[in-house]
Amino acid sequence: MGFKKHAIELSGTLQRLESPDSLLLVGLGLQRQGENLESQRVLLSALLADPDNSQTRYALLQPWLSRIARGDAPEYVTEVAASAFGPEVAVLEGWKAASERNWQSLVELDDALATARPTDLWYLEATKLRADWRINVSTPGFQPRFAREAMRLIDNAIAIYQDADFYSMRVAAALVADAPMDVIETTRRLIYIFNTEVDRIEEGIIDSAPGVFDLKLRHIDTVRVVVDEVRRSHDIPRYKTEQLDRALRDIISRLEAARE
Repeated sequence: MGFKKHAIELSGTLQRLESPDSLLLVGLGLQRQGENLESQRVLLSALLADPDNSQTRYALLQPWLSRIARGDAPEYVTEVAASAFGPEVAVLEGWKAASERNWQSLVELDDALATARPTDLWYLEATKLRADWRINVSTPGFQPRFAREAMRLIDNAIAIYQDADFYSMRVAAALVADAPMDVIETTRRLIYIFNTEVDRIEEGIIDSAPGVFDLKLRHIDTVRVVVDEVRRSHDIPRYKTEQLDRALRDIISRLEAARE
């Protein structure tokens, strides 16, 4: 429909404006198109022009969150992360805590993470971190209440962002909250999102690296395990879970074919 042509024209116009906010938009657009090196170059230019812009700083750091947590990010990324001083710092600290499964640290960061607004670029990660510890805390007396809180956080975010990770977390939260029908209905929506992603891969709209395929396949397989657990532990008509399992296996077959 000409979207890519219009996007390129818009990118050129924004770059000619040479304002930090324009460069931020260009950098985000390049990142979503998979042009990671060029995106980082543009975002770094935007940050140099406006060093106090926390949105730009986070946009540059976001693709490196896992490596920042591991301590093996590129030197320039480490330097930018060290200079962070805004509310996004809680996300950087929270990501490291989550990678170490240090749920107590995430509990302590919860108030800071809760300040994220839907317009902040770190809102998605902040919400995921807040839901994550609530799902994983296993202290007697706190579940399933925390899992239900996680579902409310996720539902608020889903109303704005149709993110596959949120739906997967909602499946996990529903399982911990002992809400089998929520597991079933959330899986239905997740299947729709998976199918849409595979459609875009097959049509060449998005290009995925082999590692992304492997991660997605593990993701889908985990959902299948959860659905099977619900089938075995609750009195749910067998045809409902079998229908979901067939749909998930079909997506796996399509992904494996696309990878080849």
